[in-house]
Amino acid sequence: MSRIVVTGLSGSEKGKEYSFDTSSILLGAGQNCDISFNPQLDRTVDISHARLVWREGRLWVEDAGSRHGVFIDGRRVSREMLRSDSVIELGRNGPRLKIQAPMAEPGGPNPKATGPSAVKRVVIPFGALALLAAIAVAVILLSNRGGSGPDSDEKLQNVAEQYREAVGLVVAAHRGKSLPVGTAWAVGPNLYATNAHVAIPALEVMAAGGTSYIHVNQRPDLKFRILGGKIHPKYNQPIVDSNGEAPDINGYDVALLQVDGTAPAVFKLAGRSKLEKLDSGHRIAFLGFPMEKLVGNGVSADSPVANMQSGIITSNTDYWLRKCHYEERLLISHNLPTTGGASGSPVFDTDGDVVGVLFAMNIVTSLKVDPTTQETFLDRTPNAAQLNFAQRVSLLSELMGMSQ
Repeated sequence: MSRIVVTGLSGSEKGKEYSFDTSSILLGAGQNCDISFNPQLDRTVDISHARLVWREGRLWVEDAGSRHGVFIDGRRVSREMLRSDSVIELGRNGPRLKIQAPMAEPGGPNPKATGPSAVKRVVIPFGALALLAAIAVAVILLSNRGGSGPDSDEKLQNVAEQYREAVGLVVAAHRGKSLPVGTAWAVGPNLYATNAHVAIPALEVMAAGGTSYIHVNQRPDLKFRILGGKIHPKYNQPIVDSNGEAPDINGYDVALLQVDGTAPAVFKLAGRSKLEKLDSGHRIAFLGFPMEKLVGNGVSADSPVANMQSGIITSNTDYWLRKCHYEERLLISHNLPTTGGASGSPVFDTDGDVVGVLFAMNIVTSLKVDPTTQETFLDRTPNAAQLNFAQRVSLLSELMGMSQ
C-alpha cells in the first residue's frame, strides 16, 4: 500500500503531519476519524467530513456527506482524483490540508508526468466561487463561422438584444444576505440552464432554509424563485480513458433549474447538424455575469446588467483535448475572455443558436501569504493565452430528455 502524507496548512491541525499506509482515511471532527479536528476551532468541519481512498491505483478524495463541502482550488467537489501535492479545504474557508502521495499506486494506471512548481497552470470552473464570494455578470459578443467583420458582429449584437431577457443572475439568499452565484438562461417557459457547480450551491441554500432565485437581465422588477433543479448524473463522477487516465477538466458540468414564473424570452439550442460542424474559427459570443476581481464585483444583484464578449471557437475535442468522434467531442475550447461569475452563460452563434455552456478557464495559481494573518492562500490569475472552455449544449438536450 502506498504511503499517504497529510500536512495541516491551516486550522487546528496546522503544522502537523500524518503518515498512513491504509487504503482509506477518514477526516472529520468525530473521535473515530483518522485525523480528528477540533470542532470548537474548525467550525466548518463536520463529524464525518471527507475520505481519502485508493481506487484502481489512484488516490481520490470523497465528500463523506458533509454539510459544508470539500473544496479544491475554490471549487466544491463530491469526488475527485488527487494529484501530487493536492490541497483540499474542509468547508469554505475551513482548514486546508496538503495531500502527498504517488500519483498512482504500483501496478495502477500510469499517471501523467508532472514537475513541482510554485506556480501551477490549471483548469478551474470560474462561476460559483462560493456563496461567501460575490459573482459578476459577463457577456461575450461573438460571430458565426464563415462570418467576419461588421456583419457578423452586428448579427451577434442583434442576438444579444433579442435574447437579453433570456439571461439571468442566479442569487442565493439566506439569513438576510443575498449573494450572486453565477449565470443562467431560459431553455423553456419555466426552465433555466446553467452549470452544475452553479446550481448545487443555490439548491443547498434552499435545503438549508434559504431562498434562491434568478434575477432577469436588465429587469430590476423581475425575478423568479427557484423551485428545484436537476444535475447531470455524470457530473463529478470519475471518468477515465482507455489508458486509465482522468481528464484535467471536469465533464458534464450542466444543470437545469425550475422556476415559479414564465421567462420573457427563451434561447434556441443548436441541433446536431450544426454541432457536428463546430470547429476552429466558428464565430461565437456569450452573455453573462463575470465578477472575480472586477470593480464593484462586476454586477449589481438588485439590478443586474449582463456583459457580452465575442470571439471564436479554437477547437472542439473530447475532455482529454483529443480529436474524436462526435459522441465524445463534448469540450468546446474558445478565446472568450472569462472570469469567476460567468459560469453557466450561454455561448451562441450569429444565428442565435446556443452551442455551448461556459464553465471553465485556464488560470495560473500561485501560493501567497496574507501579510496580516500570515496565512497562505492560492491566488488565481487568468492565463494570458485566453483559451477557455464550454460544455457542448447537447449535454443539456440530453438532460432535458431525462427530465421528461
